[in-house]
Amino acid sequence: EVQSFSFHPKCYRTSPPAAAFWKERVAASQREDLLLPADFVRSKSPSPLFGRTGQHANHMDSSTQEADVHKQLEAELRHIGQKMQCYHSNQQELKSCQRRQRILLKWLQMSMGTEEQASVQQVKGELDQLKVQIQSLISKLGEEREEMQTYSTRIQDIRDALNSLK
Repeated sequence: EVQSFSFHPKCYRTSPPAAAFWKERVAASQREDLLLPADFVRSKSPSPLFGRTGQHANHMDSSTQEADVHKQLEAELRHIGQKMQCYHSNQQELKSCQRRQRILLKWLQMSMGTEEQASVQQVKGELDQLKVQIQSLISKLGEEREEMQTYSTRIQDIRDALNSLK
């Protein structure tokens, strides 16, 4: 019997494949989907941010524009924080699985020949499940590592942008 397992429950609203949407969003940061520090420089011409979203600067006063930008940045920071927390939770889960695997392997080595065969088979089954789960977590964390580095850079960009709004 193979047990199904999932990654940290708060990390996904539906399933892990839904994370592909956010990977695309991060990849799109090279385009104009995310806010850049230049979007917050005060100028006499309409802000590129509002040109991209279809709004015009003359329809909003500058304090409303700044409030909207601030809300957008806060929402993006919350999203990044959630993704980074999920990554951290998956790292912790990986460490826990590896620790459990070491303990079970040590038990198996120490009990060879002294325990009944049913217990040994049960532990071997658990070890097989742990091996699959560990490999899955390693793969997932490897895929997300670059995304986390991108998020770290993005957080600094947002900090710079928020500081320029003050």
